[in-house]
Amino acid sequence: MWKYFALAAFAGFGVYVYKILKAPRSYQEYIQHSLGYASRMKEDENVVSKVLTAHLAIDSDAIELYLYRRYINGKVTKLKLPFKPFPLSMCPIEVQEQVKGGEYIVHKF
Repeated sequence: MWKYFALAAFAGFGVYVYKILKAPRSYQEYIQHSLGYASRMKEDENVVSKVLTAHLAIDSDAIELYLYRRYINGKVTKLKLPFKPFPLSMCPIEVQEQVKGGEYIVHKF
């Protein structure tokens, strides 16, 4: 019986280490990973433009990325990307200043 618990604990530790090693370690890696995700998203033909922006996360000192999509009919949708917030202290200074002032436009598609 204890062998099953040991195996489960070892597997859990392996998943934990995998997630740590896979996580982006720098701002550039985080942005590249997010840009890749946003560009691979399936879009319909009604999307006119897309913009990836960074906002200050609620109740934390980190940034969250949002994808804004504008459609032909003028409608704008906001989608939060499913990534962990990135620490603001690890961002470049100009990004920190712009995010604290409102929002920072990361990329226009």
